[in-house]
Amino acid sequence: MPELLAAAGHPDAVVRRAVAAALAGIVPAGHVEALGWCSR
Repeated sequence: MPELLAAAGHPDAVVRRAVAAALAGIVPAGHVEALGWCSR
């Protein structure tokens, strides 16, 4: 997980989309901490 979160701020939009897709596959829907991270 730390590797994914580290890549979330990557300047390349393709990389950020790949991170979002990876997180969507492993984070349960409605997970409060994940929702907070996504809204930053």
